[in-house]
Amino acid sequence: MSSFSEMKGLWQTMGAARFMLFFGGMTIFIIGFVAIHWWLAGKIGWPDAYDFHCRGKGCWLVELGHSYKLLDKATYYELLMFAWLWLMPASTAITIVVILTRRWMQRRHNRIRPLR
Repeated sequence: MSSFSEMKGLWQTMGAARFMLFFGGMTIFIIGFVAIHWWLAGKIGWPDAYDFHCRGKGCWLVELGHSYKLLDKATYYELLMFAWLWLMPASTAITIVVILTRRWMQRRHNRIRPLR
C-alpha cells in the first residue's frame, strides 16, 4: 500500500495537471519505444529470420547476444534494430560512467590537503 500513498503524495506535490502530463508522457514514451521494436522486428523478421528463436522471459538478453547477426547484411532497418537493442545498455553504461567520473572528480577536487 505504500506505493499508493507515494502516488497520492506525488499527486499532491505536483498537482493534477503536472501529474497527468508527467505520467501520460512517460506512458506514451514507453508505448512508442515498444512499438518501434515491434515495427522494426516485423520489417526484418527479427528474430526468426536470423536462425534463433526466443519465447518468454529473458528474451531481451538473448536478442542482445544475437544482435551481431544484424550487422552481417547491415541494411537500414537492421542497423536501426541493432541501435534500438543497444540503446538501453549503452545509455545505462554511459550514465554510470558519468556519475562515477563526477564523484571521482569531486573527491579529487575537495580532498583535504595536509599543512606544509
